[in-house]
Amino acid sequence: MTLVLAGTTIVSAQRPKLPAVKGVSPPTQEDAPAAPPNAPATVRLQFPNSDVVDVLHLYEQLTGKKLVMDNFVQGKVNIFIAKDVSREEAIKIIEMSMALNGISLVPAGRDIVDVVGAGQNPRKAPVPIISDLADIPAGNPVISFLFRLQYADPQELQQVLMAYFQGSSGTINILALPKSSSLLVTQNADIIRQLAGVIEQVDVAPAEVVSEFIKLDRADASKVVDMLNEIFEKGAQTGQPGVRGVKGGVPQPVPMGDSGGGGLLSEEAVIVGKIKITADVRTNRIHIVTRPINMPFIKQLIHEFDANVEFAKPVTRYLQYVSAGDILPVLVQALTEPGTEQGAGAGGTTTAAAAKAAQAARLIFLRNFPLSLWTPCPRQSPSAIRS
Repeated sequence: MTLVLAGTTIVSAQRPKLPAVKGVSPPTQEDAPAAPPNAPATVRLQFPNSDVVDVLHLYEQLTGKKLVMDNFVQGKVNIFIAKDVSREEAIKIIEMSMALNGISLVPAGRDIVDVVGAGQNPRKAPVPIISDLADIPAGNPVISFLFRLQYADPQELQQVLMAYFQGSSGTINILALPKSSSLLVTQNADIIRQLAGVIEQVDVAPAEVVSEFIKLDRADASKVVDMLNEIFEKGAQTGQPGVRGVKGGVPQPVPMGDSGGGGLLSEEAVIVGKIKITADVRTNRIHIVTRPINMPFIKQLIHEFDANVEFAKPVTRYLQYVSAGDILPVLVQALTEPGTEQGAGAGGTTTAAAAKAAQAARLIFLRNFPLSLWTPCPRQSPSAIRS
């Protein structure tokens, strides 16, 4: 039994140190502990509905370790392999069966393993705390591993992992440590190795964003911001958190291949990631904070909203029988929005709101077509109208 742990210690000492959250491959044959004296080379695992203690005694013989069991180690397990397997495979199968049945194997010394029964917290035994994947012992014991994070939020990642393991067999303990930006996870070694690969993929730097002010020459900044917010409506309607959607009728932008930021624009995600739009009323500018890939499309939209509108050229209409002064009220009435004038009481007078609307319509009409354009043209006809 001394040779078993000595061999294991030598192998661990020869391994190079790896980063805390870099994925590693599953343990190979060289990671398995050396066979104890008189250990069989092959084993036939046929334990249908057998007592868990009998299976653990076989595990003790195959590994050469001493098992210390609590009073909750009881029940039946089913292991039935039709053909003989090697000693290493038998150890692995037994460890997997114990994990599936909620029984924890916790290394507690040189050649001692604490066995914690199903439904019990494995940390009732002195679970070793490890911060380097290279130091994880061979096999599938229960350990506590400290994941050091660089970018991901520990509390958010804790919630994601707890939701992922919800309903799984056994007990998993995930403790978020915000001040040190790390996670302390207590679970079987095989799951710890798999989590290391997952955390490596999600613990990445946040997306690059740019901030830019865009000045408007003609349009009002507040109104343009309101229109942009209507286009980039809340992303919850698209089912993609953090990605805003787009309403129908807005042209689909073309992805900028060299802009960076990644992602493919579509009808349901007109921009990539999030966007923050603010109106600077004092300088009539719009402040945009978003990913670089979105900026060309945003600038194009703002340019269209701030486009120059050409006024119509005046057209002269010569009158032969009617005076220009007589037809002016008729034209103003024709340009008034329907429904702005309503009878009020028996006298049929217009309401204050209708009078204001009619006056506003006339002012708009006269502003675009000054009264001087409605004067008679004596050279051509008794009267003429320019519109």
